Amino acid sequence: MSRNTHTGGDCYAAAATYLMEAPDEPNMERWLVHGIVTGTGGPHKGQRFGHAWVEECEGDVWFVVDKANGKDHCVPRSMYYAIGQIDGEATAIYSSEDMIHKLVSTQHWGPWEKGVSATEYEARIRAEEETTTEQGEE
Repeated sequence: MSRNTHTGGDCYAAAATYLMEAPDEPNMERWLVHGIVTGTGGPHKGQRFGHAWVEECEGDVWFVVDKANGKDHCVPRSMYYAIGQIDGEATAIYSSEDMIHKLVSTQHWGPWEKGVSATEYEARIRAEEETTTEQGEE
C-alpha cells in the first residue's frame, strides 16, 4: 500500500495499523478518524493539515490514541480536539469494517472522501446504546 504523501508523516498508516492490530476488548469501541488539525509545535506550529488518529470509548469515557511518527499519545478526546483546534463536524469517522473497505478499494492509507460526520457518528452511538439497553431489559 502506498504511503500517504499529503502530510509528510505516517499518521494515516499508523492510525489504521493501530486499529487493525488493537485487541478486541469487551465494552471498548474504536473508530478511525481523519480530520484537520492545527500544529502545536516545531515546523508545523500554527499550520492546518490533514491528520489521522483513533478514538476509543470505554463506557462513556472517550480518548484519542495518536501513533503518528512513532509517538504514543493517549489523551482525553475533548483535550485533543481543543489543543488541535479540531472541528468535529469536519472529521471523517470510519468503523473497522469501513476502514478495511477503503484500504482495499483505494490501495492507500488515506485520506479518503468524507466518511461519517461527527453528528451521524454520535447518533449511531446513541442508537447502539439504546439497542443494547433494550436488549438487556428483555
